Amino acid sequence: MRLGPLETRIVGTLRNMGSAPARLVRDGLREHGTKVTYATVSTVLDRLHARGLIGREKEDFKGRFRYVYRYLDIKEEFLKSIVDDVRLIFGDVDIEEIEHHLHARPTKAVEARVELEPPTFEETFPRPSIEPVSRETLYLESLRSPVNLSRFPSPRGRVYVIRERCKECHFCWELCPLDVLEISDDVNSRGYRYPKVRKGKEDACVNCGMCRDVCPEFAIYTLEVEASA
Repeated sequence: MRLGPLETRIVGTLRNMGSAPARLVRDGLREHGTKVTYATVSTVLDRLHARGLIGREKEDFKGRFRYVYRYLDIKEEFLKSIVDDVRLIFGDVDIEEIEHHLHARPTKAVEARVELEPPTFEETFPRPSIEPVSRETLYLESLRSPVNLSRFPSPRGRVYVIRERCKECHFCWELCPLDVLEISDDVNSRGYRYPKVRKGKEDACVNCGMCRDVCPEFAIYTLEVEASA
């Protein structure tokens, strides 16, 4: 088992949290000085899960779903891989040499990432307080919709995805205002999952262009089509 520098920090952050979605893992990394994008964290988390190094479950989120990643106890396997690497490079090493480095003061780079008493998930990410909404407020909000809205049909659009351009940044399906898109279980030739139209939402696209505008790779666009009679 080999972990790169960013993989090591992500697993360590997830260990302190216990479980968290990709966005909160990214925030945890940034709090400890690791500046990284959401797309990068999400990609690394998916790869760690594919290797069986972390767990992953779906949870409902704002009418859709998101992945929540869970720390798995890989300490013994990780230590064994370190010892195997040492033996592979240096041959047999005395246990006293290993103990010397274990008890030595950590370097500044490592010391900056070590927390003697890591905060709990609730302490790091407190739940926001939500004010109750009165019936009067809901009534007033309902008055904002035009009474003759049904007389003005929305445009229809069709989604086109250029799969090989996609880098799984998550923007299009997270920002789609009508929740038309979802992530595919299939991957392109570079190993990235790409968006697809959610089942039952084939006729829901209104050609708003949000997915096209937010895609950094120009991998998705929509065209207006005539509404079926």
